[in-house]
Amino acid sequence: MLKEKLTSTTWWKAAAERALSQAAQSVLAVIIVTSFDAINWALAAGVAIGGAIWSLVVSLASLPETAGTNVPYWQAMAWRIVRTFAIALATAISAVAAAAADGVFNALTFDWANTLSAIGLTVFLAVVKSLVAAPAESKIPIE
Repeated sequence: MLKEKLTSTTWWKAAAERALSQAAQSVLAVIIVTSFDAINWALAAGVAIGGAIWSLVVSLASLPETAGTNVPYWQAMAWRIVRTFAIALATAISAVAAAAADGVFNALTFDWANTLSAIGLTVFLAVVKSLVAAPAESKIPIE
């Protein structure tokens, strides 16, 4: 089953779509939480590339867990939220460490407020994307 997924063009297309989506959401979040004229475009590009790479790594690491598994929509949504948060945080820390003069991440001087705002926005965009793309039978009616 794992080999079938790993060699499946459908799986790779879905993994690539998730990686591109993660990259786009991360960059959009950086742009929104930063004034447009103050954006560090090299850092934004690093965030996009890092987000895409982390997303692919998580997709590959999740292969054994997804073999023949059908989970409820809301359980999948919870996993997406956790995954998106973790990928966005890892990407932000990696990008800041790479941009630092000494290449070391310093948690004491890190801009946690803006970073967590950007990550929160990234997670929100992922949830909205999931809700829009959700099959009709998985949506909960609002009363």
